[in-house]
Amino acid sequence: MPQGSFTGAGWGSRARIQLIENGTMTRLLVNGQPYMRWPSEDDLSTRLAIAQLSKLGFGTYEEIAKAFRIHEKSVYNYSHNKLEHGKLKVSLRRFRNNEIDYAARRLCEDLNAMVPRTLDKFQLPIIYEVL
Repeated sequence: MPQGSFTGAGWGSRARIQLIENGTMTRLLVNGQPYMRWPSEDDLSTRLAIAQLSKLGFGTYEEIAKAFRIHEKSVYNYSHNKLEHGKLKVSLRRFRNNEIDYAARRLCEDLNAMVPRTLDKFQLPIIYEVL
């Protein structure tokens, strides 16, 4: 019997992206193979994993969102943020309405003046910008 014709219970039903939490550690499997692991309380690593999966094309926004139990828009947002030179860069797309775009740019300037940092153990600086 050719491999492709087997349709037994559970065959092919496993998700491409699986997140396994066992209390202190979180493991990420892609296509059944170990991909990453990190301490469960580390939110930055979770966001990094989401961004990597999206950027490298290991899953659609829908698949990644389902695995991490978040909204698809969050996957989009995480994959469009950048970690560069020890700083988390949050980029908003340009707004069509000039008044809103101007307000967003001013808001980014005000937020950057506050010198924000991530709330996790790494305390990385956050830079806001409008592209």
